[in-house]
Parts: sequence; structure tokens; C-alpha cells
Amino acid sequence: MTGLPVEAVVILCRNSAMFSIRQYKPSDFEQFRELYLLSLGERPVRREKRLRALNVRFSKPGYTPEKDLFLAYAGGRLAGFLECIPEDTISRIILNGFVHPDFRRKGIAGALLDHAEYLSALSGRHLFHVCLDEKEASGASFLAKERFKRARIYLDMELDLKRFGEQNFSGPEFELKTLRKGGESLLAEIQNHFFENTWGFCPNTKDDIRFYLDWTESRIEHVLVHLKNDEVAGYLWPHPVEGSSSRRVRIHMLGIHPRYRGLGMGRSLLSSALKQLGDEGWEEVELTVDSENISARYLYLSLGFKLRNRLIWFEKRIEMNSD
Repeated sequence: MTGLPVEAVVILCRNSAMFSIRQYKPSDFEQFRELYLLSLGERPVRREKRLRALNVRFSKPGYTPEKDLFLAYAGGRLAGFLECIPEDTISRIILNGFVHPDFRRKGIAGALLDHAEYLSALSGRHLFHVCLDEKEASGASFLAKERFKRARIYLDMELDLKRFGEQNFSGPEFELKTLRKGGESLLAEIQNHFFENTWGFCPNTKDDIRFYLDWTESRIEHVLVHLKNDEVAGYLWPHPVEGSSSRRVRIHMLGIHPRYRGLGMGRSLLSSALKQLGDEGWEEVELTVDSENISARYLYLSLGFKLRNRLIWFEKRIEMNSD
């Protein structure tokens, strides 16, 4: 985005309300922090944990708040924000935004999006993706008016490990090993190979892996792998979930080497990993799966996972007028 403006841009809002939009500056942090925390809603997660997550978010590789975070000010107050998190390898931007309840229905969300679209088109990024909970009807309505289309539905699922332990499943119990400290490059290589050409997957670097380890408060040694013929045939990356009334763990990533798919390895690997997690004292497991990944959906349902929620991904392609 070299050469793009950073000074405030005054915009006449769609209903003639006046406010200004500009890119984030470090001096905005305190106001942004409070609005960002408000955007997370009522969740049973301690404030210090949320603040830590925000600081980690600002360190995401490729994301620079001073050029990728847009703020809307009205009457001297921070009224809204829009994060444009770039994934240049696949030429897309993931959007995350929020407008303070006191300033809604004044055109701020649309103006933030207009500003982001213009600068994104100039930078050569032409695809926007936004993920919403299926219950966010007002957000979905706004995106529809802005010509976003539904692109994918992801299923949020959960499993009671105590019940899982009472069942018997076919297939061998795999010996699972953990990655060693310093294995970030190896994990990036594994994920890039296992998830190549998967919808929405952006190839990882070693720095990306380090970021997600920090983001999920996990360690490389938490990643479980199954070796076959001296290569990683499958892996599972769990991390703890804070704020739950029980000991809950989330499966951040789970993948099977393309060579070993369709052989029942996914079932045996996941069964072995779930048994191990249960033996370690975890009580519940959650994960998210692409609804169009039929084999994975069937596997999770057959092991006792229940649907908890649906997440809707919307997309919009940005066209830059030649004139």
C-alpha cells in the first residue's frame, strides 16, 4: 500500500451525517481497545486475556494496523472500525468490523467498507471475505445490500468426551507423537501440503505458525502426529478453550496426508487423539468443519459430535473502474 493516504478523509455519510474515516495511529490504541473489547460481546473470558489476544492480533504476519485498520470518528468519539486483514498469497482480505451501538444506522459501516474497497482495489487485492454467526441477521442483511454473496457454510461442532469414552470404535489405536520444539517450519510444510487447494486456505509460513501458536496459547509440542513409513500421515493441533464451565479443548487443525485418505486413517487418528485427550482430563472437544467436506462431516457425526452452530462466510469481488 505504499503511497496510499494516511490522513483523515472526511466523508458525507449516506444519510448526510458527517464523520471522518482514517487509518489507525498508535495514539488511537486506548479508544480502539475499548471498542474492540465491546465488539467481542459478553463472553466468559477475562479482560486481561482479551487484551493479550488484541496485542497478539496486532502482530499477525502481513497485517499492519497503521495501514490495514480503518477508524470512523464522529463528534470526537471512535464510532466504528474495520480491519482489513490481508492474505496476499491468495489475493484476499478478511474483514472484521464493528460500529458502536450509539452510531448505528448512520451509514458508518457502509462508508468504512467503501473506503476499504477503494484502497484495496488500488493495492491489487480484489476479494473480500467476512465470517458471521448465522444468528447475526442484521450483519447478513447489511452484507447482502453491499452485494456480498454467501460463499460457504462452516459447522461448529462439539463432543462430550465422557460419552465418547463409553463407545468402542473400529480401527487400530494409533501411536501419536508430538512435534518437537522448533518444528514450526515442519508444521507449515505439513499444513500447506495437506490443505493445498482447500477453500479459504492461505499457505502458511513459519512466522504464521508462530503467530497461531501464540494466538491459541498452545505450543508446538501440543501438536499430535501419526507417522507411517517415516512420514507424517496425519496430525491434530489442539488448544485449550478459556471461559468454559468445563475443561474444553478446541481442535484448531486436523489433516490427513493425501496419500492416506479414504483408508480409514482419519477415524483411527481422531479416535486415538480423542482417547488421549480424555485420558489427560479434557471433558469436551469442539471444532469447525466445512459443510461441503462430506467425508469429514460424516466422520465427526459418526464419532458423536453434535452441531452447535453455523458460521456463514460471505464474499465480494472488488472491481476497479478503469475510468
